[in-house]
Amino acid sequence: MSYAGQASASAASASSRSRSRDGDSVYVQDSMFVSEAVKRIQQCTAEIRKEANLLAPSTSAAARKKVEATLHTGNQAVQDAKRRLEKLSYNGGDTFGEQRNRSLMQQKLSENLTKGIRDLQVSFQVFEQAEKRLAEMPTTTPQRPTEDLEMGSLPAGQGRLQATADLVSEAELDVHTAIVEEYAQDISTLAQDVRGLQQAMADLSFHTKVQGDLLDSIEGDFLSSTQNTANASEQLTQASHSQRRGSKFIYWLLLLAAVLAVILIFVVVYRSSQ
Repeated sequence: MSYAGQASASAASASSRSRSRDGDSVYVQDSMFVSEAVKRIQQCTAEIRKEANLLAPSTSAAARKKVEATLHTGNQAVQDAKRRLEKLSYNGGDTFGEQRNRSLMQQKLSENLTKGIRDLQVSFQVFEQAEKRLAEMPTTTPQRPTEDLEMGSLPAGQGRLQATADLVSEAELDVHTAIVEEYAQDISTLAQDVRGLQQAMADLSFHTKVQGDLLDSIEGDFLSSTQNTANASEQLTQASHSQRRGSKFIYWLLLLAAVLAVILIFVVVYRSSQ
């Protein structure tokens, strides 16, 4: 191969390695972006649950606006994560193991995103339920603390506080129920991940065995080719020896023929002179 051809091949190899590194870098960036988006969704979920727990008649309007803004932020993070997650499938690895690892990583990110979306929706539903219960509570005309004390209305105030506490307790119960359901879903998802990992290990073991058998076959073919090459070399050596012996025999015959021809010429010349 010429120097120019070697340079071209080296440049092509370097370009291929560069594209591979670029693809790995993009894959890592996309994966980190999706993970950060899931964290933002979880933060929005926690804020909505907090507002549901602290919901009170005097703060319901402000809490509603805050929850709607938080929900909008969470939904925006969901859309961004979905778009970036779709790009991961276009950046496959070069080896079987790398492709398998990326597939598992993409599956895990997708499951985390799905869980985050579900938790965000559940937290907003809990807030709406708490808001609905608060709206259904009987309302009384608020009075100044001095008037309450003067008119002996302290038990009514305590009743309102107790109703608010009951409302918060119900919201907390809903949240805890949702958390228990999430934990159960997480356990199920973890079991599925373990089964997927076991299947991946089995596939990797099978792939390794196939590669080992292929290497054994290649090694056997190489040994057979080596033996055939040795036999061919031996046959060529024998043929070369036979050819040299045949050449020597022909040379001797030619020399003998030349000697006989000279003798014959002398005999003819001698008889002609007589």
